[in-house]
Amino acid sequence: MSGCVEHFHRTRWVGMIDEVTLPPRSERLSAQLLASFDVDCGELVPGQRVIARGLTDEGTWPDALGNEPPAEAGGTWQMVSLEYELVPGFTDEQIDAAPWENVPIVDAVYRTDAPLAWSTGGEHGGMASFETPPGQVKAIGQCGPYPLPPEAEQVSFELFAVLDAQGSRVWASSRPVGAVVVDVASGTAHWRPAASKTE
Repeated sequence: MSGCVEHFHRTRWVGMIDEVTLPPRSERLSAQLLASFDVDCGELVPGQRVIARGLTDEGTWPDALGNEPPAEAGGTWQMVSLEYELVPGFTDEQIDAAPWENVPIVDAVYRTDAPLAWSTGGEHGGMASFETPPGQVKAIGQCGPYPLPPEAEQVSFELFAVLDAQGSRVWASSRPVGAVVVDVASGTAHWRPAASKTE
């Protein structure tokens, strides 16, 4: 994982004035990606940049594990998550030293341009998880899973900063920082910053 902070490549995103320096993709990212991309979402966690890496294939519901959509949804649903990396990531010592309520995560609100058959939790309903191999930097998380309507052409993950600069939770008082917008057909994505309070 240390290679993510020692070796960098440079890329330019449409709409940005300056070049953005991004680390290479971790080998620990999911191999089950419906779409692969590299979108810098900025510093959503104090001291950590959030890099959206792809749309993860979470299989279909109902599944063999007992996951199933509400009865009113009916049928079979493709499920997806947003996979991301935190850069430079957290060591075991940093995680252990943090109060349990302040373990850094990223929250998301999921939206599509097609009707959703059931609620995905509303604001701050996104789940986040970290891959935690012993002794390695913890930096990979997911928001989801969420249903992907078959007719959807675009999905977005509106991201919220869970912690403020002092490391305290902000929860419902926070405003979205922006959204990762994914074109389903092409598998491309871009960052859409949230409008300022004055806009």
